[in-house]
Amino acid sequence: MRPKRRHSLVIRHDERYDPGPAGHDERQVAAGGRDTQSVRLTGVPRISAFYGIIIAMYFDDHPPAHFHAKYGEHEAQVAIATGEILNGELPRRARTLVEEWTELHRDELMDDWERAVRQEPLNRIEPLP
Repeated sequence: MRPKRRHSLVIRHDERYDPGPAGHDERQVAAGGRDTQSVRLTGVPRISAFYGIIIAMYFDDHPPAHFHAKYGEHEAQVAIATGEILNGELPRRARTLVEEWTELHRDELMDDWERAVRQEPLNRIEPLP
């Protein structure tokens, strides 16, 4: 019996299509429709990415205010207020980069958290240089 094969979706950048802030399809949001583009493609709006680390935030997620950091097969929930890992784990170097980025963007992260609670489109946040 052959093992089940995992399928992956590869999305190529198309310069003619701009998904808007945090990966949302502005056309659907502006029309008052549910933003299914980010859910279908990523499962969660991506607000930043740097050095192979993807930073994302769920809509209407549970407290405390946090975001999700993913690096390869590692994933962690990170508290916005402290930068502490609430659940999961990241390799030491990725964790250090996420802590540094959190310190630089804490106010923007809290703004996005409040927007997510209100089900509003999230803003992208600058990556580490």
